[in-house]
Amino acid sequence: MILMLPIAMVLAFQSPLLTHAHAHNDYAHARPLFDALDQGFCSVEADVFLVDGKLLVAHNRNDLKPERSLVNLYLKPLADRVRINRGSVYAEKKPFILLIDIKEKGEEVYQELKNELKPYERLLTYQDGTLHKRAITVILSGDRPIENVLKEKKRFAFIDGRPSDLDGGPDSSVTPLISQDFSEVFGFTLQFPLKPEQHAKLVDMVNKCHAQGRILRFWGTAENPTLWKELRETGVDLIGTDQLAKLREFLVGTPTP
Repeated sequence: MILMLPIAMVLAFQSPLLTHAHAHNDYAHARPLFDALDQGFCSVEADVFLVDGKLLVAHNRNDLKPERSLVNLYLKPLADRVRINRGSVYAEKKPFILLIDIKEKGEEVYQELKNELKPYERLLTYQDGTLHKRAITVILSGDRPIENVLKEKKRFAFIDGRPSDLDGGPDSSVTPLISQDFSEVFGFTLQFPLKPEQHAKLVDMVNKCHAQGRILRFWGTAENPTLWKELRETGVDLIGTDQLAKLREFLVGTPTP
């Protein structure tokens, strides 16, 4: 006999949530978005291309399929979650990041993205001179349409910043997240924990971000619990992974059920 739980109960059955976990290339999993949600992740990443007036999700153009759209894989199911959980992606009211990595033609993609986000605006964090936090915060990475986003008097999407933004770039109202390739900062190191001078650089980046009200993420980090431990203890806000269950086990401290 199969026990069928009410949908709301199923969606609430996630404890603890992983507020520091980011599903890198989330769409590559067997069940895009849902595999990350089952693990309690609070940040997911989707790469997009503009094809025939619609945003499709894939890492490469060769992998594009009409049915794998941003709306179908992410926006609609997230909206369903927020409806069922009465204003939040999870029953526990935690912020959720949808990081959209624009692979090319950033300005064109942004124009279409605004159209696709419009039906969901009531769910989205927005900025109109004041920050209004909602269930989902959309952040744009990759080929970032920085100038167009800066022009918006009321924006429903934000920009994934770079370390250079910490020294005079757009402020946290535009770039609430700072991201960088791990190897560009620390080299192609396989030594963990980091060397003392590397650790000091990491601490400095964390402190700068937090002093400006931003959060910090690296991409291209090793799937290594020793490194993850150092990132968490230092205060890095989002740890990215392709191995969802492995990161959950590390962050929770117990095997994944």
